[in-house]
Amino acid sequence: ISLVHAITARLKIEQVFKYYWTVVTGLALLSLVLAWYGF
Repeated sequence: ISLVHAITARLKIEQVFKYYWTVVTGLALLSLVLAWYGF
């Protein structure tokens, strides 16, 4: 049971990191575009 829990916990952490990096990268690119156009 603990092995299954460890695997699912690791998958959830990987999903969180994937979501975090996509959001942060998107916001960074958006801020760079806005800064480039002078906003």
